[in-house]
Amino acid sequence: MPLTGGGRTSLAASNFYLVTLEVLKLEAATQPMSVGSTSGSGSAGQSAACLTNNRIGVTPPAGTTNMTLRAESRAAIRRPWVRKLTRAGGHARRAERSLSTAVLIEDEKRIAAETAAEFVRDGDLVGLGTGSTVAYLLPALAARGLNIRCVATSPATAQKATALGIDIVAFEKIERLDIAIDGADQITEDGWLVKGGGGAHTREKIVAGAAARFVVVASSNKLVGALEPPIPLELLRFGVEATLASLGMAELRDVPPSPDGGLIADYRGPIGEPAALAAWLSATPGVVAHGLFAPSPNTELVVARGEAVLDWTVGGRPPAAAP
Repeated sequence: MPLTGGGRTSLAASNFYLVTLEVLKLEAATQPMSVGSTSGSGSAGQSAACLTNNRIGVTPPAGTTNMTLRAESRAAIRRPWVRKLTRAGGHARRAERSLSTAVLIEDEKRIAAETAAEFVRDGDLVGLGTGSTVAYLLPALAARGLNIRCVATSPATAQKATALGIDIVAFEKIERLDIAIDGADQITEDGWLVKGGGGAHTREKIVAGAAARFVVVASSNKLVGALEPPIPLELLRFGVEATLASLGMAELRDVPPSPDGGLIADYRGPIGEPAALAAWLSATPGVVAHGLFAPSPNTELVVARGEAVLDWTVGGRPPAAAP
């Protein structure tokens, strides 16, 4: 992404490029310029030449600063075709805020995952979860060059880990894992989790239960005051319509089956007391596993908020910075 400072992507510059790229394309359509042209005055003309001939991620013109980009962006918004574009596509500032939030969330996932990677010791048996946060864990773990063996909870994780040189072994003749690291879709202060957005929660639950230390990594937006639907489910194919009827407010998800061939569904009814719902779902014939993970003494929560990392064990309380 364009313009970095202090090892961080400049959100102001990124937002400028995303908003301004379409502006300059439109301007180029009405006022064509030749490749490499610097028509226009000052750095605004240089930016137009650069952006109309490249994609997002180009290096800005020499001498261009964040302050220059912001000034150009404000000047561009005053142009009539930019105002038209803003009205047609939504408020530019709202788009910028959405982009900034998305970039921040991805950065928090990476920070949390890299923190957890440092928990792994040489010689450990490691359980690897599934999902977008674990995707940041794998290269961080590979970079440490440890002599470890890992159990993967999904084929996708196994393939990515193997490509990075991480030793993946079958979860056979292994009774205990030293540590397991996984993400979560929702996390409450007292340690209840919702998992299964990737459809691998049955295996993830087995791996978490077998680990002496279960580390949950997440961005700050996964912290919630109370759990909310949907709750992921894995269902047997046999009699699935009868199972869905028993569950009531549940529906199949239009996704591939689980790694073990089960159908993925979502329970969308009220949650109420999580322990009671977990017990009822577990007792429903045809439900292989649900995505409610109860608080456990072996669970450690690692949540990134900005550049800070909140780290607490279930049974304790999160740092004051947590909601």
